[in-house]
Amino acid sequence: MEKGTGKDAGIRLNRENHTVMIGGEEIQLNAMEYKVLECLVKNSGVVLSRERILHLVWEYDYYGSSRLVDVYIKRLRKCFGEYRDRLVTVRKVGYMYCPA
Repeated sequence: MEKGTGKDAGIRLNRENHTVMIGGEEIQLNAMEYKVLECLVKNSGVVLSRERILHLVWEYDYYGSSRLVDVYIKRLRKCFGEYRDRLVTVRKVGYMYCPA
């Protein structure tokens, strides 16, 4: 991936201006959706537990349920459309971003 971007075929994440292009179209993500996606892209190919994602994204500011991560993954998959399979669930372990 290029420095400053998380980029694969069809998906481009620009870390400098916090934009996401999917299939050539810019999608709108709120700040936390972007942070969750950025966390997964930075750790591309690595399975992250819900707890690890919470720690990396929310740091120590969140003390609620780890199921919050599931909500954000669901939102991201909806935005990803045909690219939704890039966000992989590893049953009983966590989530992983798999580039093309």
